[in-house]
Amino acid sequence: MALDLSTKINIRLKICSRNTIDFFHQILKSFFQQIMERLNRVSRIMNIPSVVLDTNIFVASSFKPKSHSAKIVEQVRGGHLRMIWSEQTRHETEFIVRKIPPLSWRTFEALFRQENCYAGELFPERFHHIPDKDDIKFAALSDATGATLITMDKDLLDIRDALSSKVLMPFEFINELHTTESSFQLQPSQSQ
Repeated sequence: MALDLSTKINIRLKICSRNTIDFFHQILKSFFQQIMERLNRVSRIMNIPSVVLDTNIFVASSFKPKSHSAKIVEQVRGGHLRMIWSEQTRHETEFIVRKIPPLSWRTFEALFRQENCYAGELFPERFHHIPDKDDIKFAALSDATGATLITMDKDLLDIRDALSSKVLMPFEFINELHTTESSFQLQPSQSQ
């Protein structure tokens, strides 16, 4: 079947458009990865640790305001910890928080600062060994950014030695901050 000139041009434009979109997608991914790497370097220079918070940290902080989880959330709120998040982790956290009636999403919404959103590529296929598939997004984000994953999830804690990023329980993270040689100090909470 012979194609007329108009059809050939349309086919070439579609191929060109798809290649252009793929090209710009790769550039944007690279750009966001570079931004996150720079932010991580600045955070290390300024001694502001980067963390990924599992959803259970938010829930625990609401039910136990004097807990280690609540202290960590308050440190994020005060800018003393940098909480890295992705659209997937934010969505899950919001979904779970909204399902628990005494909790309010408004309490946590402002913690998801746009400058700490990781939009680069995550590699969930690297984490097929994690039993709970909902946990994969948190492990992949921690792995991609180098941020410490803070969780109380048994599945993640049981395999933390097999993960390349650091995975800690809230009390372990607080203890590590107190024993580190850096000048980082846990700041007193401004709001209770």
